[in-house]
Amino acid sequence: MKYPWESPEADLQAARELIEKCGYGRRKEELEDAEEAILGTDGGGGPSAATAASPV
Repeated sequence: MKYPWESPEADLQAARELIEKCGYGRRKEELEDAEEAILGTDGGGGPSAATAASPV
């Protein structure tokens, strides 16, 4: 199934901008969870702890 909108990344970015613009900080943790699940990042643009290199 094709994603029906521009992209998940664009939607997450729009959500981040709205949350920050409106000061709706109580949703920031949920947004970061979504970013990690969808983008594989920690919400700050870097790799998540789950995807960071681990000692082998």
